[in-house]
Amino acid sequence: MKRFILIILTLLLSLFFYPLKNISYRIPRAFNCAEAVLEVFWDPEISDFNNWDVMSGEKHGLNIFQNWAAVDFSWIKKPESGIGLKMTRVVNADCSKYTLLIVGMNASNKSIVKIIAETDIGNLVSETEASGKESEFKLELKNAKVIKKLTLEIISNDKISASGWLSWIILQNSNKLKDHLAQWENYDNKWEKYIKGNEYKPNFIPQYNIFLDQKELLYLRELHHKYSNKSNEESPFIKMANKVKDYIPENAIKEFAMGDIHIIGNNYKFEKYGVNAAIAGIILKDENLLRLAARHALSLAVSKYWDYGFTAQFPMSS
Repeated sequence: MKRFILIILTLLLSLFFYPLKNISYRIPRAFNCAEAVLEVFWDPEISDFNNWDVMSGEKHGLNIFQNWAAVDFSWIKKPESGIGLKMTRVVNADCSKYTLLIVGMNASNKSIVKIIAETDIGNLVSETEASGKESEFKLELKNAKVIKKLTLEIISNDKISASGWLSWIILQNSNKLKDHLAQWENYDNKWEKYIKGNEYKPNFIPQYNIFLDQKELLYLRELHHKYSNKSNEESPFIKMANKVKDYIPENAIKEFAMGDIHIIGNNYKFEKYGVNAAIAGIILKDENLLRLAARHALSLAVSKYWDYGFTAQFPMSS
């Protein structure tokens, strides 16, 4: 009889304290060894935005919809409650491998972005002031194993109207991310096997006419000399050279050459500096600038993707 009662109690307790491995949870889609996507707001073909419940914002003119590259939102009056946008979704996602939940979005300057995650260890909450630029808003998961429900709130600032967009929600293991990003570190500026040594003297004549052909080069050198002969004006090619002379292209080597791993458009100078070094170098007959341009090209070559971020390479995304 005691054995029977013990079995019944064990079964009852298991209803409340069930192990994670016996329950079917949503598995976020990994895009590297340290991060996985929870919400794909940037692609209308695979976005789950329709599964979110959005609190009515009719009084302050809330408009939110799935656009071609994000979920856009706006309102035209200051919300009476202060909350311009509140949206909730039952997630039931396994987060046991991750330390952070991150929302990629843009919200009006000085508004407050609030993230509330209902988890197996209780509610986790973060509040972050927005800058008015696309940013990452983070919530520490504190060893939670399951995210049951997720709520996003934007608390309005003093402005009457506001607008912004949601790009994605991801999970991140911040410790593993360091190892992942370390793959693109520790490149020096020598490139012995790829760039000729200082004993080599270039002839400063275009070989492949990629940036300039011989006719264009002669014209620009003549233009440079005209500026050089004027006492009150500096040659634009000297200005160009001065802007790039301290550039270290190896510092820009990364997984996505044209942007950050998450936020688009953080690395535009990587393109500009290399091109300017090549043009100024051949016009001014400066071999150090040409070596800098060659280092830039090699740094671009060893970056994994010539793209702007993980959304451009995410499987099944258009």
